Amino acid sequence: MVTFAYLSTVEPPVKDGKPICKQVVPDESLYIRYAPILADYSRGMQDEKQKEEIKRQIAGWSALTKNIMIWDYNVNYNDYLWYLPNLSYLKQNMLTYKQMGARYIMKQGANNVSPIWHDDLHAYVCSKLFWDTDADVDKLVKEYVSLYFGAGAEKVQSYLDEMENLYGEL
Repeated sequence: MVTFAYLSTVEPPVKDGKPICKQVVPDESLYIRYAPILADYSRGMQDEKQKEEIKRQIAGWSALTKNIMIWDYNVNYNDYLWYLPNLSYLKQNMLTYKQMGARYIMKQGANNVSPIWHDDLHAYVCSKLFWDTDADVDKLVKEYVSLYFGAGAEKVQSYLDEMENLYGEL
């Protein structure tokens, strides 16, 4: 059984990091699918600039159960075609979800527009991190760019580095 922690149900029933009563602790057969839709996805979930409510929710759901499923977002809903500077946070988020005990992670991209060129890059890096959270993201990005873009890889890598540096600082 799965219940959805999303929008109006995203707040865990905890106070001071503990369940508000024993009746709110999920049964072992119940999973919580946590979807932090209001998170800043250009930041890591534990980043100092991440919204405090997101950090609180992660801590709260972690205090209630290890039966966590994650519905993660890999999209800038304000501008689908604009660059989402999250390559440097993908690993941090995977480690956060792993520490929560996540047994399922779904990463949602833009489903109502044509594929965006860097969606495949994100899918490649995330698929590798799903198998090995110790993987080196920079190495995975360079590997993908080299294999996919061939002779143009150096220019694409330079562009990615520039975008991550520029927009990751906002």
